[in-house]
Amino acid sequence: ALLDHLFDTHHLCDSTWCHKKKVVDDKLPVDPKEERNNKTYYRSMKDDEKLYHAMKAKYEKYIDKEYLQHCRHSFDTQVNEGMNNSVAAYAAKGKNYAGTSSLLTRVHVAAGVQLVGYHHFWTSVLDLLQVNIPHQLHLKFLAMDKEKVVRFHRDHEFKSKAKRKRLEHDKLKALYVEHQKDVARNAVYKSQTGCDGTPIAKKTKTNTCLHAKFGCDGKKGHKTERSKHCAYHKDKLGGLSLDEAQQKWLKENGNNSGKYQ
Repeated sequence: ALLDHLFDTHHLCDSTWCHKKKVVDDKLPVDPKEERNNKTYYRSMKDDEKLYHAMKAKYEKYIDKEYLQHCRHSFDTQVNEGMNNSVAAYAAKGKNYAGTSSLLTRVHVAAGVQLVGYHHFWTSVLDLLQVNIPHQLHLKFLAMDKEKVVRFHRDHEFKSKAKRKRLEHDKLKALYVEHQKDVARNAVYKSQTGCDGTPIAKKTKTNTCLHAKFGCDGKKGHKTERSKHCAYHKDKLGGLSLDEAQQKWLKENGNNSGKYQ
């Protein structure tokens, strides 16, 4: 099904993972702008027939029932993942080494170091190449092996795990004691803080305009008549000067001027 799916043949696909099968089964509308609906998104079973049969010849034995049963083993795959990480240290996944002798060399180096250690592997290789190994390089390889062994025992030794777990519990215990002290002095947030139904008081905006006592409402937080929001902006005075406009307002609202101060 997977190989046929790549060649735009979906009769063996399942609608849970195949877009085209889902469109047919659920009778969904086809969006021509979507990338998966482009003609070149899948390989063609007619135009790429040779490629299909070549891939099928390589792929077919691995979908046999016997091979599929091998995937259902009860063993741990961490060793395999660790080996993959070791190979990735020499053959970066972001670079393409496919089909080159460089890839084979890098995989062999990773396997050799994994099996016999840095010192034995590299000293053997350099001896075969008749390269004189300086004393400092011997020490470096031995230190790398020692670090590898220490790291392995640290990760797998039960006593180390128990000690780390105990230290972790001690740390959590200390944090809990500090938290209890904060609770005692009311220095922590309580559950549903701010959700007790008490209405939040609205902030009162302060009128910052210099002409507030002459009736300007201080809209948009302006401060002087240079703002277009000011009631005494030059475009709103109707030909009057600033003093004349203020005197006019006082005559009309003289009794109520106190509320603007």
